[in-house]
Amino acid sequence: MKFRLILTLALTTAVGLLGALLLLQDQAPRSNPAAISEPLAKQDSGTSLPTPSERPTLPALPAATEQRTAQPMSLSESSPTQITGRVISRAGAPLVGAQVTCYQATNDTAWVRYKPTPHAETTDSEGRFRMIGVPSKGTLSLEVTHASAAPSTVEPLRLEPGQQLDVGDIALGQGVRLFGKVIDTNGVPVRGAQLIVSDMGRVTAGSTAPTPSVFAEAVTDALGEYTVEHLGRRQYTVEIHAEGFAPLQSAIAFMLNSPTGDYEQDFMLEYSSSMLGGIVLGPEEQPVEGAAISLLRRVPDNKSYYMLEEVTDARGRFHFDRIASGRYDVRFASTDWYLPLPLKLDAGNDQHVLRAQPAITVVGQVVTTGSLPHELVVTAKADARTGAQLLGDRPAERKLELTDRGTFDYNGLRSGSYVLTVNAPGFAPTNSQDLILGQETLRVPVTVILQKGGSVKGSLKDPSATAIIELRDSAWNPQGPLDFAFPAPPVHGLRVKSDKTGKFHLRNVPAGAYVLSVKTKGMPDLHVRDIEVSDNQVSHVGELVRQVGGHVGGMVTGTRGEPLGGASVSLAGPAARMRTTANLDGTFQFEAVPPGDYELVAVPKSFFEAFRFEAKQDITVTSDKEIEVSLFLTARTPTSKGN
Repeated sequence: MKFRLILTLALTTAVGLLGALLLLQDQAPRSNPAAISEPLAKQDSGTSLPTPSERPTLPALPAATEQRTAQPMSLSESSPTQITGRVISRAGAPLVGAQVTCYQATNDTAWVRYKPTPHAETTDSEGRFRMIGVPSKGTLSLEVTHASAAPSTVEPLRLEPGQQLDVGDIALGQGVRLFGKVIDTNGVPVRGAQLIVSDMGRVTAGSTAPTPSVFAEAVTDALGEYTVEHLGRRQYTVEIHAEGFAPLQSAIAFMLNSPTGDYEQDFMLEYSSSMLGGIVLGPEEQPVEGAAISLLRRVPDNKSYYMLEEVTDARGRFHFDRIASGRYDVRFASTDWYLPLPLKLDAGNDQHVLRAQPAITVVGQVVTTGSLPHELVVTAKADARTGAQLLGDRPAERKLELTDRGTFDYNGLRSGSYVLTVNAPGFAPTNSQDLILGQETLRVPVTVILQKGGSVKGSLKDPSATAIIELRDSAWNPQGPLDFAFPAPPVHGLRVKSDKTGKFHLRNVPAGAYVLSVKTKGMPDLHVRDIEVSDNQVSHVGELVRQVGGHVGGMVTGTRGEPLGGASVSLAGPAARMRTTANLDGTFQFEAVPPGDYELVAVPKSFFEAFRFEAKQDITVTSDKEIEVSLFLTARTPTSKGN
C-alpha cells in the first residue's frame, strides 16, 4: 500500500518536474546513440559513495569514426540465438565487471512489464559479453550496470530464431550526482541523517505496480551535507531518517540529465514532537480489527511528504507515535470495511473516532430453463464515479459455486454503482441490471436469467490460413483513434479459431448486434458489420474473402543522422491505424497493411523530444507490394500537430 502511494506521488511530481528537468538534458555525446536509452531497472548498490573531490574528470569520447553500430547477423535456426556487445566508459575504455541482464518486455497493461530471463552476464577484461540462448519471441531489453557509472538500458531488441545481434558499444556515463543539505526547521544542519534512495524500478511479470528497490544510501556529515552518485534517467524516492525527527519522503525524477550531471536538493526535517491515534468502530460500536490506516501529509512548496502506516488492533485502536505536527489525509484499507467519506486528522489527538461501514454483498439468484450450472464466473464492473470499489484488492473476476437453491454471494463491495457479468458453461454471458448499492442494505439481491444465446457460423475462402474470429459491440470502430490507443477486447471474450476447412462457429452469443473480425497472420484484418444474433438462432455470415496486404518498412534517423532506436512510428489512414517501435538500429516494419493512403509519423522515444521533433511522409499501399521509407526527424513547426 505504501509503495502505491509513493508511486502516485512520484508520477504526479514527475509532471511538475518535467518542465524544469527536461531543459537540463545531458549534451555529452555517446559512443553509440542507438544503443543507449532511458534505463528502467534497478542497479545493485553496495559500494561506498565517493566524495565530490574524488570524482574523476571525464575525458572526451572517441571520434565518430570509432563508433560501432548494431549489426544483426543471421545464423541457421538450429543455432542458439545470441546477443553480444561491449560496455565502455565515456572515455572509450572497457568496463570490466559490468552486469548485463536480459529482460522480456510486455505492454499488455498500463505499465510496461519486464520479466527477468535467466540470462545475465559479466563483462570480461575487454568489456565484452555474450548471451547465448536468449528468447527469440517478443521484445527484449538489456539492463547494464557498473559501480562506477549510472545504469542504462538497451532496447528494444527483437531477434529471429538462430540470429546473433551485436549491440555494439554501450557507453555508460557518470549520471546525475544528487547532493544537498539536510536541515531542521531552524535551519540548523542535521548530522548523521540517513538517506535511502530507492529506484521506482521495473514492473515485473505478475506485479500490478512498480516496486521501489534500494539503489544507494548516504549519511550527512557535520555540515548536514550528503552526496549520492551515478543516478540514472528514471524516478527515485528518497527517505530521510534522523534521530528525533519524523521520517521524510521525497520523489525525484531525472527524465533528462543536466549538462554538469549535478542536481541539488535540500531537505528540511520536522521534529517528531507529536502523536496521533484513535479507534475505528462499526455502525453498532463494534471495533474494527486489522484495518490498515495510512497517514499522508504533503510539505507545502516542496516535493516531499510524510507518510505513515498502522494496523488496528483487536480493540480497533491505532496509534502513531513521534510524528510531525500537522493535518494528515487518511487512507483506509480493509477487505470487510470502508470509510464512506474522505477524512483528515490533526496530530496531537489520540482520541479520534473513525466510523467505518461494513462491506456489501450481492446475492445473485440464477434462473434458467433446464438444469442449473454447478459453477460460474462472476465479474463486477464498478463505476468509480459513484464511489464504487472492490475492497481489499479483491479480484473483479471470481469463480463461484452455486448453492442448491441456485444462488451465489459476491462480497467485498463498497457503496456505489455496479454491473455483474455472469459466465456459465453452455450459456451466453449475461449482464445483470445496474446495481445501486447504498450503505443501509448489506445484502442486495439480484436475479440473473441465463439464456443459451445464439450462434454465428461462417467460413473462409482460403482455408489454408488459420484465422482468429472475434465479436465486438456494434458501435466498435476498428479504425477509431480510441481503439488505436486502447484496443478493445472481444465482447465477453467471444473468440474462436477457424478449423482446417476454414469453417468457424461462435456459440452461446448473447442476443444483439455485433462486428465480426477475422484476424489472420500475414493478412489485413477483415471486419464485417451488422451481425444480428437472436436467442436459439443461427446467424450465417457466409464465405468470407480476405485481402492480401502490403508491406511498409524503413528506418528512422535522428537529427544528427544517427539511427533512432526506440522511436514510435505510427501509420494512419481510412483503412487502418497501426503503431510500432523502431528496432535498436532504427528499422521498423508494418506487415499486412490494407491497401489505401496513409500518413507515416515518427517521433523520438523521449517524452520531451517527441514534442520538439517528428518525421512525416504520405504513402500509398497496394496489395502484395513492399514500400521502403526513410524517415528523418526535423524540428516541429509551430503549427505542426502531434501524431
